[in-house]
Amino acid sequence: ALLCAVALLGCGKKSASPSVDAAPAVDATAPRPALVGGWLDASGKELVRLTGYVTFPFVTPTLASACRHTSRGGLEGCRAVDRRGKLGARLPGYLVRALGAPGKDRRYVVASRKSAKQPWPLLGVVDARFRRLVRAVHRSVTCLAGCRRLVLHEVDGSGDVYRRNPGHGMPIAEHTIRLVTASGRGTVLVSKLLMPLDNSEVEPLSLIFDLPDAARVVPFYRDKRWGLKNLDDRVVLEPSYAFVKVVGAGHVIAGNDCRWKSSYWTRTRVCKKWLLLTADGKPTGITLSKVWFDRSRPRGDTVALSKGKCHLFRQRGAPVVIDDCVDMKALSPANLVAFARGKSTENRWGLADLTGKVRVSPRWKYVGLRFPRGLPLTRFARWQAGLMTVMDTDPD
Repeated sequence: ALLCAVALLGCGKKSASPSVDAAPAVDATAPRPALVGGWLDASGKELVRLTGYVTFPFVTPTLASACRHTSRGGLEGCRAVDRRGKLGARLPGYLVRALGAPGKDRRYVVASRKSAKQPWPLLGVVDARFRRLVRAVHRSVTCLAGCRRLVLHEVDGSGDVYRRNPGHGMPIAEHTIRLVTASGRGTVLVSKLLMPLDNSEVEPLSLIFDLPDAARVVPFYRDKRWGLKNLDDRVVLEPSYAFVKVVGAGHVIAGNDCRWKSSYWTRTRVCKKWLLLTADGKPTGITLSKVWFDRSRPRGDTVALSKGKCHLFRQRGAPVVIDDCVDMKALSPANLVAFARGKSTENRWGLADLTGKVRVSPRWKYVGLRFPRGLPLTRFARWQAGLMTVMDTDPD
């Protein structure tokens, strides 16, 4: 059963209700409400309660974590928790996700938050027995090559960075990208670069290093251009592009003269020229007209257009290519894609399998997350229990 983490405020001793006109009196001696965390199943039934703990989602069917709040708004005293609510080993932070296959080689990403002023949780890695392998000081941790390699992204926004690099007109942060083994050893410096301290460039950088598990190359930065290195730290593509994105095991999307175009759901990189490269940086001869890095799609999926074709690059497996197509989205985990044909508002959506074979010819006006004006958007309009949201207009 699906377990959802919840947090409740359990009240202390009840007092009489104040009148409507009077403000409630504050009793300085009254006990503070106790924080109660726990988990619910998919029906909303409460299964486990932990008094005094903030609880976090299960990262495997039998493993979750819980932490205590600090007076500064941070987290401390984090513990592993089993499905019965039994507290286990101490952790350097709460569990974020599991890496690799179950067993002695399993790894876990943990997140640390020292205070409410910390801008984002800092990530590290522990082994199957929850021993620390990588300190929790990183902005992102990415698993490659069956988790035999990890890509670590560390950000230093302290004043020391600005003092070491005078001449900048705005506060800056130093971003360090390292490639390490799954045990946190064998560190290889991939890139070290300076970015504005605000988030104007941090999110694009996070997108570049949000690598698919099957990636065989890692982007690196030099002289304001991006290139590619393999997992042995050998340069396979000299820095020559303003933007690169590894998509799947066998392809890289590269662009020049680029800017970001954002909406609430989508962050799109707009470049005057897009190229599709092989994993070793060689041109495929395919020029792309548009690329979407869509927040609502499953992690690692990228959609691109080229001369009337749609390409879906997935975390695993071969790309899905549909002819006579203007848009596409994955329907994970249904092993199907939705694709659109037509012009502008006259688009119609159909379904195809992962080989590109059309299963249902385009007939619907909306599929999944696309809704007419006036209806709320939802990020949960995915394939659920074998059902998918579709909409059309009534010709009558």
